[in-house]
Amino acid sequence: MMLAKWLSIDDHIHNVHDDHASDLFPKCTKASEKLSSLLTNKRLQSDVKKLSPLHQTSNVEAYHSLNLHFCLKNTHYSYMGIKCRLILAALHYNENSSRSQAKTKTGEDSYTIVFPKFKNKDGGYSIQKKKVPATYAYASKLMETLCDETVREPQKFAEVQKNVNIPPPLASQFDHPDREEAVSKLLKRFNLP
Repeated sequence: MMLAKWLSIDDHIHNVHDDHASDLFPKCTKASEKLSSLLTNKRLQSDVKKLSPLHQTSNVEAYHSLNLHFCLKNTHYSYMGIKCRLILAALHYNENSSRSQAKTKTGEDSYTIVFPKFKNKDGGYSIQKKKVPATYAYASKLMETLCDETVREPQKFAEVQKNVNIPPPLASQFDHPDREEAVSKLLKRFNLP
């Protein structure tokens, strides 16, 4: 079905809707022939067959965006700091990913106007469904559990922390050259004194 829809684009751009030629477009131009060859490429058709109308990547992108919210790229975190922040992001996403659309006081669906960066030059905007506010019940449950566990058995908690297997830094996997030798090679390469 997806492949059939994809290949129908070729007919539509040539104004062929019911398997008959149109007098308005009797001969293809070079540009449309090139587009046609791209659309009917066997490799692309193979990929299009695998597309799903139900499973899009917007949810994955939303989750990755949430990870960036909890774990900023321009801030250095320890291994455990990153791990904890990513777990919090996952808990937040799981609790709030399927929020319903907010309603107005009269019971109608609520929408909001946003101004995306890519539309700035046109003064354009987009309309988005307004969601009900996010909830944070996971945070309360997590704090209760953490306080109960650490207050009841603080030594057990400290022992668990000590036994966390922290992997070595990625840079430790590479051989580090002698600094003077590396600088010497660079200067030789660019014929610098």
